Amino acid sequence: MQQDGIKTRPVIYPVYKSIAILIVCMSLKGYAQNLVPNPSFEYLTACPSKLLRNDELNKFCPPWLSPTWGSPDVLNICNSDSFTSVPNNTTEVGPFGGKFCKGFQQPHSGNGYLRMFINLKYKGIIEENFQIKLLKNLELNKKYSAGFYINMANCSGNAISDFGMYLSQDSIRNYTNINLDPPPYNFPDFVPQIVNKKGILKDTVNWIEISDVYKAKGDENWITVGCFKKIITYDSIANSNGAQYYFDDVFVYEIESIVAEDTICLGDSTPLIANSKSAFYWSNNYLGTDTISLDSIFWVKPTATAQYFLIAQTFTDSLTLHVVTPQVIPLPADTFKCSNEGIILDAGNGNAAYYWSTGQKEQTLTVNNPGLYSVLVYNTVGCKSTASVTVADFPYAVPELGNDTVVCFEEVQPLLTAINAKRYYWEPFGETSASIIVNSPGTYNLQITDSNNCKFTDTITIDNYCNYPAWFPNAFSPGTNDTLNRIFRPVIYNLIEYNLQVFTRWGEKIFETNDYSEGWDGYYKGQPLEAGQYMYLATYAQVIDGKKTWNSKNGIVYLVR
Repeated sequence: MQQDGIKTRPVIYPVYKSIAILIVCMSLKGYAQNLVPNPSFEYLTACPSKLLRNDELNKFCPPWLSPTWGSPDVLNICNSDSFTSVPNNTTEVGPFGGKFCKGFQQPHSGNGYLRMFINLKYKGIIEENFQIKLLKNLELNKKYSAGFYINMANCSGNAISDFGMYLSQDSIRNYTNINLDPPPYNFPDFVPQIVNKKGILKDTVNWIEISDVYKAKGDENWITVGCFKKIITYDSIANSNGAQYYFDDVFVYEIESIVAEDTICLGDSTPLIANSKSAFYWSNNYLGTDTISLDSIFWVKPTATAQYFLIAQTFTDSLTLHVVTPQVIPLPADTFKCSNEGIILDAGNGNAAYYWSTGQKEQTLTVNNPGLYSVLVYNTVGCKSTASVTVADFPYAVPELGNDTVVCFEEVQPLLTAINAKRYYWEPFGETSASIIVNSPGTYNLQITDSNNCKFTDTITIDNYCNYPAWFPNAFSPGTNDTLNRIFRPVIYNLIEYNLQVFTRWGEKIFETNDYSEGWDGYYKGQPLEAGQYMYLATYAQVIDGKKTWNSKNGIVYLVR
């Protein structure tokens, strides 16, 4: 067997003992243990002189199990039945109603082997795969030689290629009740790790080894052997619904090899450890024509993906050491941001871990404050990269609309003006000029965009209040040359209704009018009154903020002569 430069071949020592518990220790070149118990089907509880079904495989040839309701047959020299004897046995050319012929095959080792029938009549095959629990769990990243020997029965009606071995952490047995109707001949699709790479198998004379090197994922402790595909590649040999094959000497060996990681970061060094009990040397090629080291721990620092070979007396192993260039972190050069906004720093996707100087551990970092920011990134194979960036703020530009204020819109319309900017946008009117005239109360928002495309806003609220006064003179001089003060009359703005009354000091009413244009001239009943103090009471209505508002005023006015 051979993969990635590894060449091994198991040497099987048969064991045939009637004991309750079987532990089989086989050897690979004299020092490796086969982890498959009863690997050549030598231990039998009794001679199964019949064709087997479902759990009968475990009954006669423990600890082997049938993962489906179908079961391979146990053929052994102890059997007297012609269907299950060795080396001569009867093979059915057309199962389920076909013809029979004589088959012949010596065991690959020991005294017996299994015979499997594969039905090709339907798209879904009837499977007679077989499985077993290993003597111990496989260890993470260790390499194992796994496989089996196979031979096509003499009278097999078809030759097929789709055989393999599936390694798993659990059993994939597919039935618990043998009385199910129809019985579960198939189990869900599994992709075997060890597969036949030799094409359609037609050899009826020689045992063919199907094997490969398997790097364990850790804790695998079950193997299942057989045909895994529902649609099979085959050659028809005779008019038959199926094919029959013999299986012997199933094996899983831990193999000597290079112990090392298969990936390294550019610029790093890594040790290659020679796991060998025989003499060895390191080489740059498979033929071992040059020697680059004799050390059991060989440190290397490749600058590109390279291949190393361990040449030993009993095996050759190779390792392809992949050199990974650390991730280039796509942080920008030192940069600026708008002072009232954040900026997102992105360390790139597809990495395993991120460590920012701020403590965050995500791919991206939102920066709100200026400063120096750095990140350490590990990619999926553990290579690290670092990067940093200085973030500064652009100058802060404030529109400066001023403080909230109150004006009388009937007297003035305020002009709001912004600082010099690239763009302006006023709300609620949508104006885009640098200044606007406000002719009604409300809240006004301005957003400016400066030359750095930073956006700043300011808001001002302008309320409307008009203080409409009413002015009452405190003296007047009728009968004189003073043309401005000859009549007592108040000055009232936005007047809509009006009443003015004048009284003597003793409360006698001497004047009243509802006509704002009419004032008191200092006369009462056609006679001028003497100089002195007089009292007045005015009641009037004004329009304030669009509403009718009543007010009143009383006081003293001096009549001067």
